[in-house]
Amino acid sequence: MDIGDQAPRFRVEIKKNAEKQEFGMNMEAMAKILIGVGLFIILAGIMLYVLARLGVYGVKIPGDIYIKRENFSFYFPIVSCLVISLLLTLIINLIGRR
Repeated sequence: MDIGDQAPRFRVEIKKNAEKQEFGMNMEAMAKILIGVGLFIILAGIMLYVLARLGVYGVKIPGDIYIKRENFSFYFPIVSCLVISLLLTLIINLIGRR
């Protein structure tokens, strides 16, 4: 007696065409997202490289918090973060209106 003979057998019906179409659409969307993220990373890298070659290592905007002591320094770019957030929000909203 084989154990396999006693085990119930379930058959799952899969609509192959529907699954392929749904899977294909998800793969296309994910591919576009990955390409977009990759291009963004490449552009950010190029921008950082060019800024480093120009000698611009950081922009200190009035309103950023900078504390310097003898053996301690602390820099928190609060205003810079707000400006970058505002610019990115505007850019994303302009792109999203298409």
